[in-house]
Amino acid sequence: MTDGRDLALLAALRLGDAFLPTGAYTLSHGLESMVQMGWVTDARGLEEALTSYVAEQLAPADGVAVAASHRTAGGGDVGEVIEIDRYLAALKMTREPREGTQRAGRNLLRVLVETSDHPVLAAYSRAVSEGRAPGNHAVALGAGAYTLGLSAREAVLVYLYSSSVSLLGAALRLMRVDHLETQRILARLGPLLGALAGECEARPWRSMRSFGPQWEIASILHERATVRLFSS
Repeated sequence: MTDGRDLALLAALRLGDAFLPTGAYTLSHGLESMVQMGWVTDARGLEEALTSYVAEQLAPADGVAVAASHRTAGGGDVGEVIEIDRYLAALKMTREPREGTQRAGRNLLRVLVETSDHPVLAAYSRAVSEGRAPGNHAVALGAGAYTLGLSAREAVLVYLYSSSVSLLGAALRLMRVDHLETQRILARLGPLLGALAGECEARPWRSMRSFGPQWEIASILHERATVRLFSS
């Protein structure tokens, strides 16, 4: 028989799967501009850029939002889920990353509400549809992960891992790196993702922060690029 942990593992695999129709494959998270400008040219530079992106920009903001929205959904407070969502949106200073994560979050919510009747998830989805909440991917995943039986830490790991895979997938289309090189990077990133997940789980959501000036500049430059493969 399939037990609860089996179902949670399957849910984690589904939430982190590129097959999930969130549109994440259209995002480079600013990497496209970084490659075009010559800021990232090889596998070593890619690993350094990804590490800084995850540790300084993604985990302290989106990762914290995943854990907080998971906890809040568990407490049944949709009002606080919306507060977390709005706070995270305020940290997204450039247009393309802000629009990209909200598009992915809305797409994820459409999938989740088809497979769950949890009242908090349904209420949050309505708030997003009505424009009362922005619908960030991290918040949608955190709340959805609770309804699927994942722990907050597991939800953060799914988010950080899938975001890393998304960026490495973009690198495969933008740079002269191969699948083995990106798999080595992903394997070396594992201990950092585990440590960051613990920090995200412990940090209060009102202390969310994001610091990535080079990534922000790349995102701004991408808005004006005349030729581009990705939407961010």
